[in-house]
Amino acid sequence: SVVYTDPFWKRNFPGQLLEAAKDGRVRVYIADVVLRELRRNFEKQLDKEFSAISSANSNIKKLSRRHQDIPALTKDKYLEDFDKYYEELFKNKNIIKLPTDESMFNDLLDRAIERKKPFTDNRSEFKDAVIWITYFKYAKEKGLQNCHLLSNNKKDFTDTDGKLHPELKSDYDKFEVHITIDDFYKANKETIDKPLIEFQQWIDKQTINDKYVFDLLFDNETDKVYEEVRRKFDNADPSSFVNDREVGNVFGGYVNVDEVEWYDCDDIEIDVIKDYAIISGKLTLNVTLELYGYNSVRDPGDDKFPHYGSADREVTVYFNFIFDKDETPKSFEVTDVE
Repeated sequence: SVVYTDPFWKRNFPGQLLEAAKDGRVRVYIADVVLRELRRNFEKQLDKEFSAISSANSNIKKLSRRHQDIPALTKDKYLEDFDKYYEELFKNKNIIKLPTDESMFNDLLDRAIERKKPFTDNRSEFKDAVIWITYFKYAKEKGLQNCHLLSNNKKDFTDTDGKLHPELKSDYDKFEVHITIDDFYKANKETIDKPLIEFQQWIDKQTINDKYVFDLLFDNETDKVYEEVRRKFDNADPSSFVNDREVGNVFGGYVNVDEVEWYDCDDIEIDVIKDYAIISGKLTLNVTLELYGYNSVRDPGDDKFPHYGSADREVTVYFNFIFDKDETPKSFEVTDVE
């Protein structure tokens, strides 16, 4: 398996391949037998490392008077983590597990008798035959083009030039073989990254400046901005906005946000992520506040919270949102209000 030593796809190119699949730029198919082999190899590696920890504990005990064993999680915990990881991975529609079809075994028997690839005269690669039949039959049935087999088994899958072996090509000739994920990604980088490159080129041509973002948000997000500003003053003390000498002592009450005047937008930053960007910045607003105090000595019919003044405050709203070729803000977020 090309991820034998990297079952969680942590290396750079495997990680990039998974990201490309999650974005819909490629589809990754993993045969059930490959997953089972990968899990078994992972378990064998764990056994090896746990044995090393046990030996280390034993050796240190011989050298010292006081030694506390190096703790290690049980193997079952790591295997459980492996299972959960792939369970989550296969929830993505572009990362697909292909089950082993029991009906293939007559085909396997014929290949073994005839020594047809991936079987050879020297050894019977039952597992590799299951893998190949799983992949090519699925691809052929679905009419998939531009298929890529990632396997480090050059001997049984390729000819002397590194191309798909002629006997396998007779099954389905739409496959190219790559020995590592790195080789596959490098050979197909232009195709895989094409949407990202195109989006970067597209966004470079847009005039996304302070005014553009101001107008974009004013046309689409005024309600959300107003709600976040209102929330800012939910528990505000109205007396903090007035001069006691002008209105006297005020106790309790509340602040109501009346008008919000959009004044300016600046500090715009654009971060291209994939085939979209995250735009962040800040808005400067002028907010009119209506102040209501608590009337504890009111007569019948008097307002419980009489209005006693207004105040204007400049407010800064920090925001970000997702922006793509639709040219409308998505997932608009207010990160702070000052």
